[in-house]
Amino acid sequence: MTTLEDELRAAFATRVAEVPAVHDVAGAAIERGRAVRRRQRRTAGAAFAVVIALVVGGTTLAKVGRPDGRPDQRGSNVAAGPTSPAPVEVPKLDLVVGNELRPAGRAPIALPGKGDVYDAVRVPAGWLVVRGDKGTRTLWEVRADGAATPLIDSLPATYVFSAGGRVLTYQKGSSLTVAGIVAGTVPTKTTIQLPGKDGSQGRTGAELVGRAGQYVVIGNRQGIDYDGFDVWDPANGSYVPTWNHEVVGVYAATPDGRSLIGAVKGARDGITCAAVLDPAAGLRARSKVCDQPYFAAARHGLSPDGRRILGQSAGAVAIAETATGKQVAKIAATEGVWPAEPVWVDDQTFAVATEGGIRYVDAADPARTREVPGPSTSEHWLAVALVAG
Repeated sequence: MTTLEDELRAAFATRVAEVPAVHDVAGAAIERGRAVRRRQRRTAGAAFAVVIALVVGGTTLAKVGRPDGRPDQRGSNVAAGPTSPAPVEVPKLDLVVGNELRPAGRAPIALPGKGDVYDAVRVPAGWLVVRGDKGTRTLWEVRADGAATPLIDSLPATYVFSAGGRVLTYQKGSSLTVAGIVAGTVPTKTTIQLPGKDGSQGRTGAELVGRAGQYVVIGNRQGIDYDGFDVWDPANGSYVPTWNHEVVGVYAATPDGRSLIGAVKGARDGITCAAVLDPAAGLRARSKVCDQPYFAAARHGLSPDGRRILGQSAGAVAIAETATGKQVAKIAATEGVWPAEPVWVDDQTFAVATEGGIRYVDAADPARTREVPGPSTSEHWLAVALVAG
């Protein structure tokens, strides 16, 4: 084990104080489209990415894959820089460093396959790891004894997990597949055809956005934006679009799958409102909070307890509550060697990339932070957050 990793492990012995309940945001709907407009860049050096573990019973709305950049604009009205947090415990993290999975407090496990690790999530059976290259990726189940089983070959970049990794939904072209994962096997698959087509400028038509309990969330992709959203229950068989054009973004689902957090059109052109949406009622808005700044939800932005969402707003990391969708705090964006989105470490703490490692932030008081070094300065690495459930 490297000295740098020892420092990381030791640093996890401290933690921020407990914070009040709220909720988190993940997945990317309109934010992913509008992000195309922003200038993106990569900086030289070691790659960085942090991946949050799946919340059992919860969902993440995201186009999952490797981070491909973040806005280079800078916002104002953000929280102060790092300060020393209260010396309380922080959960240890499992790490992926190069070709190894390094579970906290246990011997490293050699990862199967070749290429970069794009995603890694902790599930009851062990870990689900997506590895390969830009064109071909394989989903592996890795167990605690090091045994590994390939589950899906040629996994496309558009996929989402739900219910603690028990269901995988992915889209390749116009084919949408819902696959159950049981004991290292994929015994059931349901595939339907979505309306639309892929072209040189990207997809036009129905596109997988995420999941909310029993529902699959679908966006009507038109260029770099979406023109309406919809939900589909696989139990109903084939899919017939019933787009809700008032919805302009879907960020995350509550853990019980009964509500979605997103954005709807306001009373005036150009104004959007954060909203709590009902997936069982055609994404009807149950409540609205208008005159909110633009919010681009992080792919793994939903907090483990389902009370907060992380995203970007005006170049800063923003925190929104799932109870209303309202943005409640911001923290200045950091410069990472691998541009990465913020992710949750536990119910109260999230992490963002810094030049030298990871900055942990108290979601209740974003001025309270702590920085620790990364486990490697030469190899691509990511951290798998340990969450309850």
